[in-house]
Amino acid sequence: KYISGSSRQNKEVVESDAFQKYNKALTFIKNKENELAEKSLKELLLHPYFNFDDDTFSGADFFNDPAVKLLTSIYKNLGKVHENTSNYDDALECYLEAVSSDKTDITTWYNISNVAIKKVNYTLACDSLKECLNINPSFWPSIDTLICLLYALGDYISCLHLIQHSLSLNTNFERALCVKAQIEEEDPFLFKNFSWKQGLADLKPSESATDKEMEYPKELREKDQQAKKQSMSLKTDPVLCLRELCLKDPLADLGIAICELFVKSKEEDLSLFCPVDFSKSNLEILLTKHQPEEPPPPEPSQEAPEVVPCEVPKEEEVKEKEGVSSELEPPIKTDAKLAKEIETKERK
Repeated sequence: KYISGSSRQNKEVVESDAFQKYNKALTFIKNKENELAEKSLKELLLHPYFNFDDDTFSGADFFNDPAVKLLTSIYKNLGKVHENTSNYDDALECYLEAVSSDKTDITTWYNISNVAIKKVNYTLACDSLKECLNINPSFWPSIDTLICLLYALGDYISCLHLIQHSLSLNTNFERALCVKAQIEEEDPFLFKNFSWKQGLADLKPSESATDKEMEYPKELREKDQQAKKQSMSLKTDPVLCLRELCLKDPLADLGIAICELFVKSKEEDLSLFCPVDFSKSNLEILLTKHQPEEPPPPEPSQEAPEVVPCEVPKEEEVKEKEGVSSELEPPIKTDAKLAKEIETKERK
């Protein structure tokens, strides 16, 4: 079944040998001999018992096979060995390999969250704890740790929902009561408008337990903020290069090239502030082709005659030029007045 051409007897021998070596590795783990345990488990992964034939299994039969179950147990224990030796990357890899074939193992999901917290990967830790609660909504270690993580990440709405769930199970859960009171102090508007079940909003923690219960959530928040600051200071944005543009329609192709840079930055989780290098692109062709034409220089106009200020002549000067004295002359008499004077003289 596992080795091409092997008989049933050979298969049983191979199976028995694999289980014997596995039990020996468990003895090393029990005695805290981590190096020997790690070596034995890694050698066991190469055992011929696990040379599966793709045509042998179908659907759920694969995960119910004793060999697959043994392989899953090997990854779980190897992950635990790596965790004990602070090799968290390999521990996560082994745990994730184990849950890929057994998604109902709540202990392995919880172990993943513990390792993720040590690596300050709170997003993975939250996802693992949610998987625990999907398996068992009353798994208190997951409820307790997830409340602390959601508070540390500032996800107060999700945190209040989980607090409400925990208080519906146990109204005396001190951790939930303390975090609830802390959120009410930090964001009273959110707390007031949250849809609490009857009676849960008025529950108060004991004063003596508040400081002690809030130490761990605040410690998680501080580590998360330090890790983010450190990653931002160490992270340097790479230089993105703009490709050559199509000469047929360079303006439209420029838009496509910019979209390609955006997609690349999203796929590689890069910052949108990455500098862009245009030196390898033929962007100057586009700039030359679509550069606005400069207005023609103005034509030279004829020189305007010089304007000489003209003085307004005085009334006396005008009269002198016309031959008229500037002295006052008697007013000119009209015909009626003249006729009247003549008539008066004749009478006299």
